[in-house]
This record gives sequence, structure tokens and C-alpha cells, in this order.
Amino acid sequence: MGDSGYPARPWLMTPFAHPTAGVQQLYNDAHSRTRVGVEQFNGQSKRRFMILHSEIRVPLARVSSIIGACAVLHNFAKDNIQYLPDNFDEPINYVQPPFREYRGGENINAYITAFANAHFG
Repeated sequence: MGDSGYPARPWLMTPFAHPTAGVQQLYNDAHSRTRVGVEQFNGQSKRRFMILHSEIRVPLARVSSIIGACAVLHNFAKDNIQYLPDNFDEPINYVQPPFREYRGGENINAYITAFANAHFG
């Protein structure tokens, strides 16, 4: 999930720059809510695990495993009501809709439009 400051890429969902009413606006609203959740997770994880707070000094091939392990442990802690010291985070009940694969070309705007139509149309 990226904000409008980043270009859309196959691996980076960005909001519509000038959404039309309807599907594009619904997509942008959901994108914004999801991004907020991702940013909160990143901040909470960095507070919980100091290794995520600065440079991870291990071989690059191991970095994703460390980040993944921290995410699993963070979610386990939240599921078991192990709040961070100041109790600032609350459990979030959210059901992720199934992902529908895009089978178009490399036109990223077409990809985001297809995604928005599939999930919000």
C-alpha cells in the first residue's frame, strides 16, 4: 500500500489521483483505511521489537524471515491481549476479502481500476 506520492507498480497499490464518484472513491476510501492500519501495525511492531526500529544487520536473505517472525509474534501478542506498555493499541476485527488476480497487461492504472471494480463495483 502506497500513498499518492508513489507511482503505481504491480507490487504497490496506490490511490486514484482524481477519483470519479462511485467505485474509484470507494476504492480510495478503503485504501486509506487499510494504509492507516498498515502504518499503525508498523509503528506498533517497531515499538515492540527493537530490531525493527533501525537497520537490521543480517544478510539480506534473512531480513524477510525476521520481519515475518516479528509480525507473527506481534499478532500472537495482540490475540492474547498482550498490549504494549501504554495500552495504546486496540484489537481490530477485520476480515480481508479474497484477492482476485488481475490478468491484464502491464498498464498499472488498468490493474487498479480492475481491482476497484472487482471489489467495490
